[in-house]
Amino acid sequence: MKALITLIVAVVLAACGKQAEPGYRITCTLGDDVKADSMAIYAYSEDYRASRLLGSHKVSAHSRSLTLEGTTDEPAVAFVRAGNRTTYFILENGNIDITIGSNTVGLRGTQLNADYYKVFAERCGIMNLRKSLRKKYDAMVAGGEITDSVDRQFEAAYKHTVDSLRRLHTRASHLHPVVAKAMWYQYSHDLPAPQP
Repeated sequence: MKALITLIVAVVLAACGKQAEPGYRITCTLGDDVKADSMAIYAYSEDYRASRLLGSHKVSAHSRSLTLEGTTDEPAVAFVRAGNRTTYFILENGNIDITIGSNTVGLRGTQLNADYYKVFAERCGIMNLRKSLRKKYDAMVAGGEITDSVDRQFEAAYKHTVDSLRRLHTRASHLHPVVAKAMWYQYSHDLPAPQP
């Protein structure tokens, strides 16, 4: 009897001591303002030549979220496609929460995604400043208000946004390589390619 109790205690302790398998849990939720019939989550291969479908979901008025669970050996660039929106994130083990609105994206959960989202948000701020400058410049041109002095001020402000993007890329390239690759893949048109 004593041996049986010892065996039961040993089995219970072994079961309690067993760690849960590491893995990811992605929860993606679409805002009511996003028009989409479906959403799908993909992960890129290491060489970015192909992507594989991790899961998909038919969107309805009553079901606007998708949850996927799995494991990954290495962090990878991944994306959610919903309607005409593509939202990038870093696939890694841990909880990842993505909220997509028509003009907003929320990304929480893992350190690499926090790093990526910080760089992404800063880039959005720089690009919004650039668009605002362009709109104001075009309005002043249309109104005949451009002088050489004003033109030089706009040129300096635009150069500042370009320099800010370069500094941002330099900082991003010193983060985890997958974060730098995600930024390069999404914004290769305005950032130099990351070094291997």
